[in-house]
Amino acid sequence: MTEPQVWTLIGVFAAGMFGTLTLMSTMFLRTMQNGFEGVRIEMRNEFASVRTESGSEFAGVRTEIRAMHASIISIAMSARSTATSSVSTAADRRGALRGSAQAISSSAITIFFMCMSAWICSGRCCRRSSPAGTTCQLTPKRSLHQPHASASGTADSAFQ
Repeated sequence: MTEPQVWTLIGVFAAGMFGTLTLMSTMFLRTMQNGFEGVRIEMRNEFASVRTESGSEFAGVRTEIRAMHASIISIAMSARSTATSSVSTAADRRGALRGSAQAISSSAITIFFMCMSAWICSGRCCRRSSPAGTTCQLTPKRSLHQPHASASGTADSAFQ
């Protein structure tokens, strides 16, 4: 073989090698692309099913949250109306307590003076032998609020 023939064989062999390498890499790339495409399609299907499942689950959760929100709103409105009524009720209670404290104080003072009058009266003029309805004062004090009966049976007040 002559030198030009050897170079020709080397060229053909190199071209065959590059062709084979190109063919193999092309086939490898196509196989990989098909594999990746299959994985991609499978992943899309899985994600779509997960998206569908999660969408239905989130719809259920959303429904539950809306129900709880409505419940919380109704509780808040109830609490607000209760708080409003309890504020007015508390104010009413304070007013009632203030009024009842004044009444208790007034009645305690009245009872105190009645007991003092009875104690004073028991030693001076009110005897067991006294007829019922006898007063201990020589000139009875007339109340502005409670008129006293006169001897004639008509009610006299301090203003008369």
